[in-house]
Amino acid sequence: MRDNLEPPPDLRSVAFSAFVAGVLMVLVGFWLGLEGLSKSNVYNASVTVFNWLMRIGGIAMLIVAAMAYLNWRPILAFDAAAAVVIGGMMVLISLVWIVNNDLIQGVVILFFGGMFVKSGVQSWLMFRGTPARSADTPPAREEEPKAPSPGRLPSKHRVTPPKPGEPEPEGFLADIGRSKEIDGES
Repeated sequence: MRDNLEPPPDLRSVAFSAFVAGVLMVLVGFWLGLEGLSKSNVYNASVTVFNWLMRIGGIAMLIVAAMAYLNWRPILAFDAAAAVVIGGMMVLISLVWIVNNDLIQGVVILFFGGMFVKSGVQSWLMFRGTPARSADTPPAREEEPKAPSPGRLPSKHRVTPPKPGEPEPEGFLADIGRSKEIDGES
């Protein structure tokens, strides 16, 4: 018996996206090191919180990436919680930045915060076993029963000949049944 060493596709995609997010967040948090140089203490504090969010959140995302790659399914719950918290904090920080006229960076952080929240929801759905569907995937429908091809009836719909003294059945299916009797098929 051959062991499957590759994680399932859902965990592999979580591992990849968490790795990319973790690397970028660690780079922004440790290397870029933003400074709040505004007259607003709230804005300056939000920049400090953002730096720490990038550092701690980046490390958390790298842990998620490693555990998801190792196919440890419970990491999806941790990823869901971490991504929603990170995304929510990014949304709040972005609103502070937008109000303080840091419009471009505020909108960019708002966009990424929304992506983190959506990613967290998708991880939670995967953890719960509910298939996450993308915006371009239509919802699953129950398949309608297929109509039998002309001249062929499914086995559960076979035409039985009428009993002696009963009137002959009428309609399309009765005609098919009679044609099979004439051809010698049963």
